[in-house]
Amino acid sequence: MLRIYTADSPRLASRLNSDWRPAAQLRDKVTQILESVREEGDRALVRFSREYDRHPAQQIDELIVEGEDLARAVDQVPAQQLALLTTIIRRIEEFHAHQREQDFFFSDPAGNRMGQRIRPIASAGLYTPGGRAAYPSSLIMNAVPARVAGVSELRVCCPAPEGEVNPLVLASAALLKVDKFIMIGGAQAIGALAFGTDSVAPVDKIVGPGNAWVAEAKRQVYGRVGLDMLAGPSEILIISDASVAPELVLADLCAQAEHDPDARALLLTTSEDEAHAIQQLAASEQANWPRAAVINKSFANHGGIVLCQSLAQAVELANQVAPEHLEVLTQNASELAQGLNNAGAIFIGQYSCESFGDYCAGPNHVLPTAGSARFASPLGVYDFVKRTSVLECSREGASELA
Repeated sequence: MLRIYTADSPRLASRLNSDWRPAAQLRDKVTQILESVREEGDRALVRFSREYDRHPAQQIDELIVEGEDLARAVDQVPAQQLALLTTIIRRIEEFHAHQREQDFFFSDPAGNRMGQRIRPIASAGLYTPGGRAAYPSSLIMNAVPARVAGVSELRVCCPAPEGEVNPLVLASAALLKVDKFIMIGGAQAIGALAFGTDSVAPVDKIVGPGNAWVAEAKRQVYGRVGLDMLAGPSEILIISDASVAPELVLADLCAQAEHDPDARALLLTTSEDEAHAIQQLAASEQANWPRAAVINKSFANHGGIVLCQSLAQAVELANQVAPEHLEVLTQNASELAQGLNNAGAIFIGQYSCESFGDYCAGPNHVLPTAGSARFASPLGVYDFVKRTSVLECSREGASELA
């Protein structure tokens, strides 16, 4: 359950520390999986899919959906849900269209022409979770900025436990004109996208969050292929001053904690009354939570309520934590948010619930975690382009430079 700490409590350090890393045993196992995929190709993919995802496939063709088969996925989704998917895609496209970069060129007085060209990468591998939770939004958030950037080849890897794929995920892939949908997850999917097999061509860049196996596999293949980021467990940090109903605050803490037992949900508040009210509310309502076991484990191991002496202290702590999601539920929230510099995404005011960002508002939900928001950014169009410097010297200009 949620514990209450003071901002100067030595016990708080473990809650604020986000130094997440996999166990050595997991790292070694991921290395073995990647080597198997590199050496055995499709045979390894089929074997691992049967072993880890319990997929009944006997050959690689049973794990790949493309062409007309993928296009028909939209027929398996009710019209109302299809309309919602289309609306969500449009909203996210509209947001990401503003991220397009332009070439620039200029000449110096000696006639040397120089500048920068922006070109999309040729291919991208989009990892989409399909195990503990499978959401079309995960695929949409990966694919839309790639399409807006102009990437020509999109290949999706998504696990299919027991051979089943969420029909909304498949329909989203069809609407986004994904070239190939591969029902493979885990480290073996990252290996396939990085090294390639007879049936899965290698890509230039791999994006998308996954579990610890996926994160470690991405770390190990970096350099052979580009990456978006190394994502750890999900996080939310809320700054509050008791001006928002405690039910709303708790709902947003739970909405993130329910993702994973290792998720981190923290509340920074200036009100001791609010802290105790939310603690008591959580204790009384947990019987009604569909994912109570996951939420309680997240709260017990990684969550907490922090009593701050002032909102200025809360802002200082928030910038120190650099959370994936940061909510400002205070009076004058917009003004306070100006001082928040380290966060993957900021949600301002009581109407801007974090779930809107996860699913449909427009900004991307693939965000830096584990404190990396100090130097990293949300997934965007800029992740799917490369910048090339250009220099064209005149005779006079070359002489001057020499």
